[in-house]
Amino acid sequence: MTTIKDAALADTMGAAAPGGRGARGFVGPVVVGIALLSAFATFVVLADLTPIVASHYVVIGLLAVNALAILVLLAIIAREIWPVVQARRRGRAGARLHVRIVGLFSVIAAAPAIMVAIVASVTLDRGLDRLLSTRD
Repeated sequence: MTTIKDAALADTMGAAAPGGRGARGFVGPVVVGIALLSAFATFVVLADLTPIVASHYVVIGLLAVNALAILVLLAIIAREIWPVVQARRRGRAGARLHVRIVGLFSVIAAAPAIMVAIVASVTLDRGLDRLLSTRD
């Protein structure tokens, strides 16, 4: 039996029924695991930590697997965002707030990683430049 609250939630988020994720609920974590494993495998092969030689075809294959994992992750994200975008277009209650909260959380989550990458890049560039540019 569907309550008014369940119907409103299904209507707002575009779901068929509450808890209707079913098989879709495990696809995201599985793909994230595959992406992490492929990234780790690429690192291990490129760092020569395995007996696999990093030939041209091996590197292209590993990069193709990484690219495929990234594309699947982007498709999953798009599939999750689409109902929120549709709800916002229809003017549903809470959709605008949802978009704001997700946007702010994304910026807050990404900003430290970007700052660390910039600082590490500059530090390594200047440190290694001095170290490698001196001639003995």
